[in-house]
Amino acid sequence: MKSGKAASREYRGDLSIAGMQRLAESLADTDVPDLQVRLQIGRDAGGVKCLEGEVQGVLHLICQRCLGRVEFPVLRTFRLALVHSEAEADRLAGGYEPLLLEDERVVVREVIEDELLLALPDFPHHSEADVCTLPEYRDDQETTVVDEKPNPFAALAGLKRN
Repeated sequence: MKSGKAASREYRGDLSIAGMQRLAESLADTDVPDLQVRLQIGRDAGGVKCLEGEVQGVLHLICQRCLGRVEFPVLRTFRLALVHSEAEADRLAGGYEPLLLEDERVVVREVIEDELLLALPDFPHHSEADVCTLPEYRDDQETTVVDEKPNPFAALAGLKRN
């Protein structure tokens, strides 16, 4: 956190993505090493309760070109002000994103999951250095015979001639 902080607490450790259901919906799989997390919670010089942190790791996404697995490195830093109302959020100084609390508890796993969701690309794909391997499609030589149906307007054409 910035200098001028009053008392703050810091946490460093690993966090598994197991149980992050919203994030899991966007992943190819959840078989990744734990994420490294650093969090610091306290008050800034102006008395604002804040949570600053960093999350780092690798996620497995689905390539939108070839539908294969893409390793996506994540390094996300964030600075959140802990607020209890939208009015309080509107009064925040620049540099903070508001985190609206319903009670006094901060659920770290949910905050990290939100930050990871914000870090995901809109259209994940392999880098230019990695070549996408397009899926193999069967080339069925069978041709489909389409029965020709009579044109429903043929009777109208006959009436027009008369």
